[in-house]
Amino acid sequence: MSPLSQLSSFSFFRMPPKPPLSSPQGNRGGGAEEGGAEEGARLREKYRDPAAVDGALADLARYWDGKLSKLQASTPDPDLDVMLNTWNLYQSEINVIFS
Repeated sequence: MSPLSQLSSFSFFRMPPKPPLSSPQGNRGGGAEEGGAEEGARLREKYRDPAAVDGALADLARYWDGKLSKLQASTPDPDLDVMLNTWNLYQSEINVIFS
């Protein structure tokens, strides 16, 4: 079983909803300012076709499966396996990316 396929049954995978990008006081960021209107238009055009979205998601799944399959632990507790084999490695990667 691939690391990503294990996530569907893991109870911690349910993420809280994201806060809105804007408030009555104005935009809080995360919108067009980050990449500009031209970049937003380019991305909307690129992913207008559902097949392009499916392809990008498949590429992303392959990337993470390759990354997360480098180290696999097996314990008597399946939830601990998911935490060790998926979330710890994912968190380490995200820390590197955003550091």
